[in-house]
Amino acid sequence: MEENLDNIPFTYYGDLLGVSSYYRIDPDTAYQKLSFFYNETFQVFRQLEQTLGYDLRLFLFSDSIFITGTILGSTLKHLGYLYSILFQNNLLLRGAIVHGRLTFDPRLELENMVKQLPEGDVLFRAVELEKRNKGARLVVEKRLAHMILPNEWFTLEGYIQNRVNPDIPKDSVRRKVRTTPTWGAYEYLWPLIDINEFNGRQVKFYYSDYTKKINHLKRIVPEEASINIKETKKLFDNIKPELNELYDLVFTNERPRQ
Repeated sequence: MEENLDNIPFTYYGDLLGVSSYYRIDPDTAYQKLSFFYNETFQVFRQLEQTLGYDLRLFLFSDSIFITGTILGSTLKHLGYLYSILFQNNLLLRGAIVHGRLTFDPRLELENMVKQLPEGDVLFRAVELEKRNKGARLVVEKRLAHMILPNEWFTLEGYIQNRVNPDIPKDSVRRKVRTTPTWGAYEYLWPLIDINEFNGRQVKFYYSDYTKKINHLKRIVPEEASINIKETKKLFDNIKPELNELYDLVFTNERPRQ
């Protein structure tokens, strides 16, 4: 199976959760949260500008992010870094990635009238898939997942039983894609990061660090956000063995398991 995933057209739509709650508290507080989101997104994805064959467009509007292009593998990795950095700063990003490039119908425009009418159903599929899931998840459309995964990994049973595949590199993004708990789609397991730091920020953590952060979030978020906290915790619980294993491989000073 071809390992290069940077030639597959895709579109990602993401939503920063809880911004409306911050606006109810104070507009300046919400602005600070969004500003952090914008700045970190810029810092993470500016690294890809140096990539040979760079093909990516990124849009930020309010609390939403749109990414489209063909460098699928690199984008998934960098989205993982972004998810981790935001999570460590009490922010949850939820998004979905689908097959196909986001393009807009050419229209007659004026200097102060911009028209961006999406062509096809790519954006609709991404938004609809994102809304159907809860928590800080990076959902992958079934069609796209089947394009990059070996057949034996289509099911969760096959993924677990055949996780050691010598034909797929250990740092491949394929090893981080598996079915969601509902089996309605797949998801990129963004906490399974193979490096310690990115841009000077810690991105890889031990399982106990994630659970401590989840417990902290439970205390500081409004009740309406509890479902997203619970679903994010499920994500960590489902990949606890992999998190512990990766931590031991990445960090030289291993801590006792918790």
